[in-house]
Amino acid sequence: MFAINQAWLACALTAIDLLAWTQTILLNNYPALAKAEPKTLRYRLLHVAAPRVRGGRRLRLKIGRTWHWAALSSRRQG
Repeated sequence: MFAINQAWLACALTAIDLLAWTQTILLNNYPALAKAEPKTLRYRLLHVAAPRVRGGRRLRLKIGRTWHWAALSSRRQG
């Protein structure tokens, strides 16, 4: 039982670290999101209804232009 709890804790700590690095590196130009709580980040960034599109040997999300944070996602595309 201890091993399961230890694995769960490792996953939770990794998720927290990923959120912190995302805020530090990717969202530094957006002060409202750079200081947002995890619940706000999940709502604004992770809850996106977008189909996955495969093309050019890459897998991409096709985000609608009317999505509130579309400018944030289109700025990062290369």
